[in-house]
Amino acid sequence: MFKKPGVRIGCPRDMGNASVDLTRFGGHLPSEGGNALLRYLLGQAGQAAIKRDADLKRLYYAVLHRRGRSRAKVAVARKLLVRLYIMLRDEVDYRTFLDRAPAMRRKEMSATP
Repeated sequence: MFKKPGVRIGCPRDMGNASVDLTRFGGHLPSEGGNALLRYLLGQAGQAAIKRDADLKRLYYAVLHRRGRSRAKVAVARKLLVRLYIMLRDEVDYRTFLDRAPAMRRKEMSATP
């Protein structure tokens, strides 16, 4: 499996500044790369997940106010893709993944000084 699932399908983590070297991406923006059907399905799944998942909804509106609707959709799709990747890697269902998340956050918070 690949280590950066978002980059593989065209959901980059960070574009950096506006002067992106488009020759690296074949003349297209990174969010236009990858499998078109997979990008479409992740976008649709992201829109549905926004209505049911409070964390994804919070992310969507935070990015929406800062960057706009299209970047907010890409951010939610990427977050959803990373969640799916972790679920497949660890062989857990979504409910188990959500139950595990607060424990991981507590563990990280106690480790920081």
